Amino acid sequence: MNNEQYTTEEIVNFILNKKGSDLAKLSLENISETFAIHKNELDSLTLTDSETSIHKFLNRQKAFMAMEIMEKNPKIEICEIATLCGFSDFESFRIEFTDYFLIDPQKYRVLKEYAPIIKKMNSDL
Repeated sequence: MNNEQYTTEEIVNFILNKKGSDLAKLSLENISETFAIHKNELDSLTLTDSETSIHKFLNRQKAFMAMEIMEKNPKIEICEIATLCGFSDFESFRIEFTDYFLIDPQKYRVLKEYAPIIKKMNSDL
């Protein structure tokens, strides 16, 4: 694929079609190689409806994957989830997760753990 053949929508669909470890391995570098576009140019592209950069969109998909992992495997350490989702370090994961879901991943986990208890207490009142 050369520079004239890509669209932002094609790049978004490419990201959306990645699942699990394939999504975790995805980076701006390998997306830029796939679409034969310079990494800086790729990073400057935005989704027209939200003004979100491709990089931010990719990280949001990874954050969503992290939430799914937390839901299915509540015993996995959060730092391990960050690694499984392709984040280079815990802090970048924490920032992206918090930015997207408006709650720190550790606080989210605690909330999810106690949500059934809180729901039960409220129904007993």
